[in-house]
Amino acid sequence: MKYAKTFVLVSTIVAALLIFTESSSATSLTQAPEYEGTIHAESEGTVAIHGPATASCKSTIEGTVKYINGTIGGELEKLTFKECGSNDVIVQFPGLLEIHTEEASSNGNGTLTSNAAVIEVKFTPIGLNCLYNTSNTDIGTLTGSSNTGGTATLDIEAVLPRIGGSFFCGPTAEWIGSYTIDAPDYLDVD
Repeated sequence: MKYAKTFVLVSTIVAALLIFTESSSATSLTQAPEYEGTIHAESEGTVAIHGPATASCKSTIEGTVKYINGTIGGELEKLTFKECGSNDVIVQFPGLLEIHTEEASSNGNGTLTSNAAVIEVKFTPIGLNCLYNTSNTDIGTLTGSSNTGGTATLDIEAVLPRIGGSFFCGPTAEWIGSYTIDAPDYLDVD
């Protein structure tokens, strides 16, 4: 009985600390008032991976929002590139994504950081396989619904270091494109 009371007391203290930590976090996603759920985004047309050639593809990004130590982020559940013409883009690991407020004034926008994503690009017409990754890589901006007047958007402009494949792949590739966040319908970064 003594151990049960101690467990309840410790559990209550831990829960109170977690509530305090979450309420004092510097960054949060809002959707009346704070969003915890799935973010799903589809490319607006095609996105491009520019390396020794260009792979233009339709793309999807999906993950579940988690608040960890005042940071919004978590492991992506889905990062896909499809319909890439004669090229193939294979995501070996979708990586981790963090969202940070863009400004101290909480203007509704945020910056995106990716870690541990591993993307293989087969530039079939020129016969090259190239392997790229992210490592605390700034990949772009989330523009909040209060600024778009509708659904939030992701604008990706990332430089991906090459970690494998042919020397002719070059040292980096660029991932460029825009995505519309269709879930949730309204999203801001505070």
